[in-house]
Amino acid sequence: MRWLDPSDSRIQVEDNTSQQTVTTCESQPQTTETGAAWDPGNEADSDLAEVVAYMEAGREAGGYMDPDTLEIFKGYKSTCKKKLFGAVNCCAGGSGSGSAFSNSAIGVMSTAGNAMASTYTYDALFASQAPDMVIAGFSTLFGSGTNSALAGMLAGDVSVEGFLSSLVPGPWTIAMMALQFSGLMDCSQNDQETAMRKDAKLCVSLGSYCSKKVLFGPCLERKQSYCCFNSVLAKLINKQGKAQLGRSMGSARRPNCSGFTPAELQQLDLSAMDLTEFMEQVMPETDTPGATSCYFHGDTSCPAVH
Repeated sequence: MRWLDPSDSRIQVEDNTSQQTVTTCESQPQTTETGAAWDPGNEADSDLAEVVAYMEAGREAGGYMDPDTLEIFKGYKSTCKKKLFGAVNCCAGGSGSGSAFSNSAIGVMSTAGNAMASTYTYDALFASQAPDMVIAGFSTLFGSGTNSALAGMLAGDVSVEGFLSSLVPGPWTIAMMALQFSGLMDCSQNDQETAMRKDAKLCVSLGSYCSKKVLFGPCLERKQSYCCFNSVLAKLINKQGKAQLGRSMGSARRPNCSGFTPAELQQLDLSAMDLTEFMEQVMPETDTPGATSCYFHGDTSCPAVH
């Protein structure tokens, strides 16, 4: 054993004499980057979720207008099948795979990701039906369209699925892995997409009908119909907006997933709509430090970001 000399300068001991003054910000006025100030001692504003809902509605209305029909908050018909008296159910859930397709999740996971991407839209789930909408949504992530993969998709040289597969580490692949565990891999791609859209709570069910039967016999296959939207907010506005205008969403055989013209949109009263389902995505489940900042910077680890 080697004893150390107490006078050796290499020996480190704890300094109990120094003091450090730390300022807590809990009761201090806060200032934003733009110079706006607020007092954290004031009572919390309970209207935050409602304000975010209206702001997001404006963003989506401006970014997702169908250029051919000028429709806003348009939905897309989605179906799935139940075969052999329910023995094969392609309308089952997709094991949470739909959550991999939010713009925020794709932005964070891709090498060209943008942390400020919307946490509320799920454009990639509609790649097969609405490639123009996917391009519009992804242009906010990848710039003006000069990205090679996006440019190839615009030119028709790269398929939509190929473009999605180019995202690193590939939310399309992650979703397919989730589907393998859900028992849906034997179902059609259309049924798989419907399952993922339902997982993300983007759909309104319109019932089912018999799509295949034996002549004068029992029904062998039933088809479930939905109107699905690229965001929960668009779903809520479409459904309740149609009710305000006295329009129907159609039936299982003939879904009406159309959106609104700009003139019709101006007639809608958003304040009379129940947007609770969307607001639950905005507000944190628990009041944790830094939670508000977390949500508005695209951090998918936040409890309420999907």
